[in-house]
Amino acid sequence: MDEPTPDALDEYARRYYLRDDVPDIDIEDRIQLRVARIIADVVPPGARVLEMGWGTGVVVPALVELGLRPEVVEGSPLLCAAARRAVPGLEVHEALFEEFSPQTPYDVVLSLFILEHVDDPVAVLRRAVGWTARGGRVIAFVPNAESLHRQAALRMGLVDALDELSDRDRLVGHRRVYTLERLGADVAAAGLEV
Repeated sequence: MDEPTPDALDEYARRYYLRDDVPDIDIEDRIQLRVARIIADVVPPGARVLEMGWGTGVVVPALVELGLRPEVVEGSPLLCAAARRAVPGLEVHEALFEEFSPQTPYDVVLSLFILEHVDDPVAVLRRAVGWTARGGRVIAFVPNAESLHRQAALRMGLVDALDELSDRDRLVGHRRVYTLERLGADVAAAGLEV
């Protein structure tokens, strides 16, 4: 996917996010629930929160259940519809990240497993900074290039490098995975401070 389009994002949604027969989806969902709990612990009550993307649809309902009131910006019309069905009354902004311009800034912008999908993660982070109120935060989670399963695959000769994309990475539209150093470099290049 060179340029994101709603149609291209819908295709990823059909192939992965909206399917019930994906073998590893339960692992993805468990990770997302853990992330939601971490976020709920660090986001102050009453904060304006924006979630970048709907994904598997686990994080936002969990955040609502944990007392937060997030909004969502999502470029896939199919995932926007899924979000509206899953959380009645949820504010869903149907827009590509590259085109989204909120009227009021957010206290917290969540970039949860987004940066690995986009063409230019630094540009997307800069956009997120523009959506954030003075003193606000951007919280980012990304796939770990140095995870145990990637290290095992390297030692077993299944991959040639830790950051080599797997078939599953390509299935879900990953363009990269991250080391802590690479994430820090992208965050700094976007003008954010860790």
